[in-house]
Amino acid sequence: MIGCGQCGGARLNEQARAVTVASRHPRFNGQAKSLPEVCSLAVSDAVDFFGELELDATRQIIAAEVLKEIRGRLGFLTNVGLNYLTLDRTAPTLSGGESQRIRLAGQIGCGLVGVLYILDEPSIGLHPRDNDRLLDTLTRLRDLGNTVVVVEHDEDTMRAADHIIDFGPGPGVRGGEVVAAGSVAQICGEKRSLTGQYLAGDLQIAVPAHRRPTNDKWLKVIGAAQNNLKDIDSEIPLGTFVCVTGVSGSGKSSLVNGILVEALHRDLNKGDGEPGRHERIEGLQHLDKLIAIDQSPIGRTPRSNPATYIKVFDDIRKLYTQLTESKTRGYQEGRFSFNVEGGRCEACQGNGSNRLEMDFLADVWVTCPVCEGHRFNRETLQVKFKGKSIADVLEMDVQQALDHFQNIPKVRHKLQTLHDVGLDYLKLGQPSPTLSGGEAQRIKLARELVKKSTGKTLYLLDEPTTGLHFADIRMLLKVLHDFVDAGNTVLVVEHNLDVIKTADWLIDLGPEGGGEGGRIVAAGTPEEVMQAAESHTGRALARHLGVEREGGSDGEKEGLRDREMERTTESLPRSLSPSLRHAATTDGSPSSFGSNPNYSTAIRVKGARQHNLKSIDVEIPRDQITVCCGQSGSGKSSLAMDTIYAEGQRRYVESLSSYARQFVGQMQKPQVEHIEGLSPAIAIEQKHLGHTPRSTVGTVTEIYDYLRILFARLGKAHCPDCDVPIGTQSADEVIDKIMANPEGTKLLLMAPLEIQVGDNYETLWQELREAGWQRMRIDRVTHSVDDPPKIDRRRKHLIEVVIDRNVVRANNRSRIADSIESALSLGRGVLHVAYPVDDVAEENWPSEIHSQHFACDKCGRSFEPLTPHHFSFNSSLGWCPSCEGLGTQTGANTASLLRGPKLSLAEGAVAVWPEPENPYFRPLVEAFAAHTGVPIDVPFDQLNTRHRRLVLHGTGEDWIPVYPTLTRSVSEAATPTRSASEAVEGKRKTGQPLYRFQYKGVYPALEEASRLSPLLRGRLDHLVDQVECSTCGGSRLRDDAAAVRFRGRTMDEICRTPLGDLLKQMSGLKLAGSERKIAGELVREATNRLQFLVDVGLEYLTLHRGAPTLSGGEAQRIRLGSQVGSGLTGVLYVL
Repeated sequence: MIGCGQCGGARLNEQARAVTVASRHPRFNGQAKSLPEVCSLAVSDAVDFFGELELDATRQIIAAEVLKEIRGRLGFLTNVGLNYLTLDRTAPTLSGGESQRIRLAGQIGCGLVGVLYILDEPSIGLHPRDNDRLLDTLTRLRDLGNTVVVVEHDEDTMRAADHIIDFGPGPGVRGGEVVAAGSVAQICGEKRSLTGQYLAGDLQIAVPAHRRPTNDKWLKVIGAAQNNLKDIDSEIPLGTFVCVTGVSGSGKSSLVNGILVEALHRDLNKGDGEPGRHERIEGLQHLDKLIAIDQSPIGRTPRSNPATYIKVFDDIRKLYTQLTESKTRGYQEGRFSFNVEGGRCEACQGNGSNRLEMDFLADVWVTCPVCEGHRFNRETLQVKFKGKSIADVLEMDVQQALDHFQNIPKVRHKLQTLHDVGLDYLKLGQPSPTLSGGEAQRIKLARELVKKSTGKTLYLLDEPTTGLHFADIRMLLKVLHDFVDAGNTVLVVEHNLDVIKTADWLIDLGPEGGGEGGRIVAAGTPEEVMQAAESHTGRALARHLGVEREGGSDGEKEGLRDREMERTTESLPRSLSPSLRHAATTDGSPSSFGSNPNYSTAIRVKGARQHNLKSIDVEIPRDQITVCCGQSGSGKSSLAMDTIYAEGQRRYVESLSSYARQFVGQMQKPQVEHIEGLSPAIAIEQKHLGHTPRSTVGTVTEIYDYLRILFARLGKAHCPDCDVPIGTQSADEVIDKIMANPEGTKLLLMAPLEIQVGDNYETLWQELREAGWQRMRIDRVTHSVDDPPKIDRRRKHLIEVVIDRNVVRANNRSRIADSIESALSLGRGVLHVAYPVDDVAEENWPSEIHSQHFACDKCGRSFEPLTPHHFSFNSSLGWCPSCEGLGTQTGANTASLLRGPKLSLAEGAVAVWPEPENPYFRPLVEAFAAHTGVPIDVPFDQLNTRHRRLVLHGTGEDWIPVYPTLTRSVSEAATPTRSASEAVEGKRKTGQPLYRFQYKGVYPALEEASRLSPLLRGRLDHLVDQVECSTCGGSRLRDDAAAVRFRGRTMDEICRTPLGDLLKQMSGLKLAGSERKIAGELVREATNRLQFLVDVGLEYLTLHRGAPTLSGGEAQRIRLGSQVGSGLTGVLYVL
């Protein structure tokens, strides 16, 4: 990367670079600077520059708000110790500690109150000196009135906390419990708490009795000048444990990762590497390779696990292929791998579970119902070593596996390495994504232990204690020192004092970060570094070990005494001043504490000038309801909405990352001098919730979003045309279904072949002979492949290859399974099964079809698997192609064609049908219902989409028969003569229909009538309106999504149910175990939101109701209900 030749790296064009601003500060002496020049200043210099800008009266008015913000933000950066950074420093070059403190500075700058801050190991990458600043920042956030929750292993952070929750008692499956909760003293007093034992000093990481001496083998980096390094020479003694230390930004990463690692990758490992600026590196002849070990995952899918990573699973698979059962069946190593076809379960493809994408929720992994989580098919699981299948081995923890394979040296050796790094609790098949960073790191160390040591390896670890408990660090140090004892070199970049104190050699960079760093402050043993005057590491290490430094300041000596007092004051809250903490320990009783004096009890507005406000000062008590009243236009909304809400929302948006801010609209800064005590603000106004006709009550409350996932994951797909269930099945499921037949059932397993009319059948017969098949069925009759019958090429024939003839018995399962797999392969995912019956012609034998395809067995239509997106009418993936998700089209208004939506068809709901009293009405309606399946006793507005579409748009060209059994009263009423009655009775006995009729539907009939009669067309004009879409029936969805049913109901039926009734139905849902895992959270969220809507009096609405049709009051109650349902506290609501 080279600098731009046009702008010289300034990034702006020439015109923008020509604008300058001058400062009167003595350091700049009126010098004018452009924006790129100002950005090149360090934060400390920028503070001086903006402190005394040269501005006339007009420009001071213009710049007042801008300068206030700039100076405030510069002050926050200074307070968190980042005054050495330049404003144009790119974000990727910042250390982890610098990035975190910038974010924390921004949070303090927002000045929000009542916020819950959660930090995951914020001490990562921080020097002990920087850690003190971090703790001060967290304390300040707390004192503002916020709650701070920290996940941390750092001892200082634990001692600074007001409350500790300790988890354990062990790692992995041995943990998951709250061992202790309370103050530091309470944690120390809990015997089950391993953390407490380390905090109390009962357990500790000891300082080595002797440090390894240096020898004549050194690795030297000469003239290092990358980033802020000051042309330094660094010497690393080989064959020792070396730590590179220093404050954040001092140049550690530039030296180790930027220069040394890149050079060794290139020169030792013969890979790619671009070292940073340096003169040369000496001593490479003493090394043979570089191995960098980090905490990145060992794999990102459930297929990867500890056993596969250290290659022990390869040896176990080889062992299983040598068993007698495997040799008999001809199984190779691939049969025992869940990564390839053959032995794995194909329903889950060897995962043991299936991932269900839950759209905006976290994906759910559901145990495979076919293999029940074992990953392999039934035949593979029948091969066992010492009574354990390959799946049982993967379920063993390392300790169990060591005992199981104790007589297999190659396997035992690799398992022993996992035991040696303290991972004996892990299961061999534990998926990699579930491992912590520390566990992944130790598995990598175990993999290195498996290899034979050369004694010339350089192991590099960058902050290996990240995420590690005291006990984990102790185990890690043992492994690293074992590497060194074997003659290798371990180079660690680290801030953790427990690691630093065990090192043989330290290289301390500093003394500060940025431009004030980049030098080697001290190099030598930890004892020598502790005496270096400029070394912050030496100072922290001396305090940690309780060593008094030569020539140490009075402050350091006082710090040592404070360190000794910590154990007696550890039960006291950190919010106590030092004097109170001292008093509490001298008189033997803790002082009483009041509430935090810094906590804001009110929102204080000072100098509000928005709109017509006259620079007013207002105090609004927190946690209470405050009403602003007055005449219209007096300034109520100017204060509440345009000042308080606008500032609260603006500050919250500013607290987000720059990436998140681009998706959130930010309000302008109101004209106000200062507001303190603000919480994140939410405005609830009487305005329409939806701006598009696709917005519904379901979408704005997000209930529909939960239903989309529910239907996609637990709904039963139906064919829209045939109204029959459809589905797919794996080979194992087909095998289980066939084996479920009664013992002794005869089977004919066949693979169907597709051949087009007119194709040459002789070619097919020849291919079957060459493949070795003996029999085939043509039009349900078995023939020999060698003697096929003559058939008519101009007709369509059913051709089936007979794969096997067998009988259902337990001992035949393997053969049947192999035959089914062969049939599915030859039949391209389709299997035909015939069940021979004695004394019955073969063409009449019962048969069934099993398919691996997602298709309708009745009409053969294929479907794609549906995801939550296919149930969204806001997406082209899911909306009805005719109305594009609107659910309406221009046509005759349905309401004008009905006598009443609450009437059923039998009660005469359709106004253009005959009157119910008409003697022909009942038989016609019953015949229509028998033919279509439309219920005639259900209110019209409760019919599902398909049934309403049949009523309104007809049955096409179908002829509907009217049978005498349906027309007894009609016939007798219409034909009173004896001869006519006898004729009807005769047809009833023969089962012949009296007559047939075609039902074209209400809309087509009106359209046809208006086309034929201009007079009628004029009379029907008043009926034209926006009506339900004729394709989707108002469901808004594509036909296959609209046909999916959950507990027998479609999405449209659920969305048309009043919220009060829907709440009762959702509350009464009983989910099975697997269903509960998938949809438990979905049902709970949807039910809670329905409850809140009912609680605010909206039980009469439906999810299908369009949001633009809601009144202002309804819209506001929906928003208010959602806020109550969110359960948030400390929020500022403005109505």
